[in-house]
Amino acid sequence: MDKKLFGDAFRLPLFILILILAAVMTEEVLRLPLPFPPALIPLVIGGGCVCYDTFLTVWREKEFTTGILVVLALIGTVFTGEYMEGAEVSFMMLLGEGLETYAMRRAQSAADHALACAGAKSSDAEFFFQQSGDLQRLTDRFARYFLPLILAICLPVFFVTRDIRRVMAIFVIACPCSLVLSGPSAVLSCVENAARNGVFSGKENDSAAYTQALLAKTRTVILENILLFAFLLNLAGITLSALGLLPMVLGAVLHNISTICVLCNSARLVRWKKKEP
Repeated sequence: MDKKLFGDAFRLPLFILILILAAVMTEEVLRLPLPFPPALIPLVIGGGCVCYDTFLTVWREKEFTTGILVVLALIGTVFTGEYMEGAEVSFMMLLGEGLETYAMRRAQSAADHALACAGAKSSDAEFFFQQSGDLQRLTDRFARYFLPLILAICLPVFFVTRDIRRVMAIFVIACPCSLVLSGPSAVLSCVENAARNGVFSGKENDSAAYTQALLAKTRTVILENILLFAFLLNLAGITLSALGLLPMVLGAVLHNISTICVLCNSARLVRWKKKEP
């Protein structure tokens, strides 16, 4: 295990978890008379990090991203006085980001190492990455409609139920980390597979045929990620939240589960082999 990478990915969520446990101990066990709710500390620090990352992304991309949904949910916990719930959601979101960072950097490192060892030819690499880049854009076609769709769901839910907590739960589940990762995680696994099997080095006699089969399999995996995990799994959570059956914290857990499913499904590509006719 790369300890530095692990520390970089999970240092912050672990720190927030420690603060949450300390807040629980202070409020529920020791019952210390503090002038403020102890859960405010992990909420301010964890939620502040989530908000900062979101606003920085909005500033760089010059457009609203779906991360704004989580920011609105965290703001809602402050106005409703659910500080502990907001802190727990912040922890879950930061943990999800840590999982993404750790998995993506490990895959990127492995792919870079495999490419260096294979001594990739520039023409082969250029063709392969052009094709895989086109596959990665599959997620962009879905992502552009995601924010309007979620807002279209939340507005009638709020006007019918007048329950802001349901809306906040939808916001948390709807943050589309699994959708955003559907393409890149599969493409990185595809690259590692190609490098391991000599696609770039010319060792394969049927390199072109293997490349086409691998890219076709990658397309299938990306569509599985989008439809099964990023869409159907989260849609189930959104439906339960709209009906008031899924609290916000459990929604954050489901959000992480869908992300883990995407990463695990993409990782299958690393060891994929073309079936012999």
